[in-house]
Amino acid sequence: MNVAFYIAKRYLISKKSTTAVNLIAAISVLGVAIGTAAMIAVLSGFNGLESLIRSFYNTFDPDIKITAVSGKYLPADSASYSRLANLEGIANYSLILEDKALIKFRDREFIATVKGVDQQYSSVTNFTNTITRGDYFGRMTDEVGVLGIGVAYHLNILRLDFVDPMQLYVPRPNYKAGLDPMQSVKMLPLYPIGVFSVQPDYDVKYVVTPLAYARELFEKPDGITSIEVRIAEGADVSEIQNKIKELLGPDYLVWDRNEQQVTIFRVIQIEGFATFLILAFILTIASFGIIGTLIMLILEKSQDINTLRSMGATKVLIKRLFFLEGLLISGVGCVFGILLGVGLVLAQQKFGFIALGQGYAMDSYPVELRITDMAKVFLTIMGIGSLMSWIAVRRLKTKI
Repeated sequence: MNVAFYIAKRYLISKKSTTAVNLIAAISVLGVAIGTAAMIAVLSGFNGLESLIRSFYNTFDPDIKITAVSGKYLPADSASYSRLANLEGIANYSLILEDKALIKFRDREFIATVKGVDQQYSSVTNFTNTITRGDYFGRMTDEVGVLGIGVAYHLNILRLDFVDPMQLYVPRPNYKAGLDPMQSVKMLPLYPIGVFSVQPDYDVKYVVTPLAYARELFEKPDGITSIEVRIAEGADVSEIQNKIKELLGPDYLVWDRNEQQVTIFRVIQIEGFATFLILAFILTIASFGIIGTLIMLILEKSQDINTLRSMGATKVLIKRLFFLEGLLISGVGCVFGILLGVGLVLAQQKFGFIALGQGYAMDSYPVELRITDMAKVFLTIMGIGSLMSWIAVRRLKTKI
């Protein structure tokens, strides 16, 4: 066993002659442990929040979404689109046409986005799992739609039937002004047959209809605004994304799920990183106790230092001894802190001590443990401990 490590370990676990040294050492270990547990718990909380938000978006967002680089509509290139099905790793794809429309129901009006989808849509996304009332349309030629719960609320739609339709109004494309201004507006009836709920941004925005209906409404017989792709089980998203870019060329944008919601996930990551830095700073302040412990230990063990010097120990060995002592204090506190943090997270997962209350998608605050976070916390704590130990060991220059 390394001599410096062996002596440092003995100094850590042996009883000191000065009670204050024992107390400060214990406080240092406790401070590191509490700080480490807090970092594990907070990072797990951000992980749980991110996973929860992803689960909301993933029911509506596809694995990959293809849009045009410029303009609203995709180029008319059905031959290239049909070749998507032949790409290895693609399970299915769906053609989408979406645009805004004014919806009128009785005395209510609301502007929403009409999303026309083809028959493959239900196999490309998990949209059918979000329907809370009514049904998904069976035939793709019907004048029916599934409304977001927010849209249904604003239009005061209480019943789902084929008796009282909504009226959808959109401006006609390329219409030349005439004597009758109503000729510039296209109107089609739409019967609400279902209500879906994903998350507020989508619930108050979308009305999902058959693609044929959207094309008739917007007078775009072959128009599509995007293609939504589902990748095969076990396929690599980045690899498929690159293959699609090579197939379609530079006129198309190919988005994965992170890129489709880049803003919200970037905000979560920035918040998590900022919180991690704040906790690391607080832990650095708490770790100054390590400096005090080592300085007092150096003063107490000055006779041992002289004995080691007389036995031939070098300055480097003695410095390494007390440096390792500081690392051991950090390491012990870090291990206990990780165990405490993991225990708190597992307890929250099982018992849900921190509740969210009524009106939320979950009863308790979501948390998720990740090995990478524990490794990051461990390396951060040991880095701080190394810095504190180095600062304390510099005092040995005046003692050796």
